Amino acid sequence: MDEERLKKLEIEEVIWLVLIIIILLSFIANVFERDYLIYQNEESKKRYRELMIIIFGGALITYSYYFIDSIKELKNIKISDSKGKKEAIYLSFISSLFIVLAGIILLYIAYTDYDIDTELAFN
Repeated sequence: MDEERLKKLEIEEVIWLVLIIIILLSFIANVFERDYLIYQNEESKKRYRELMIIIFGGALITYSYYFIDSIKELKNIKISDSKGKKEAIYLSFISSLFIVLAGIILLYIAYTDYDIDTELAFN
């Protein structure tokens, strides 16, 4: 039995719950954004912006877990590992790096866009 993989699965289940909460918060944020766009309600604009910061901050934290995990995998590559396994680990690292960079950029936009002019997509 692979204890480390089982522990990772438990952590991933918590991450899935966090992502579900983020999705629910995204629906709530849309309600505030809609209210602002229709009625120019400044309080809704403020709440929308706060929720976007929470949403992208939470997403960045989850992305960071996978990025850190991919760094650990990269450090643990063995000479005896197959070419395919090494390639998968390198590609996983590169993709998680790009996802973390995208998360940082989206969080920065959410934090600095006081006029909520930029449409941010949580994918």
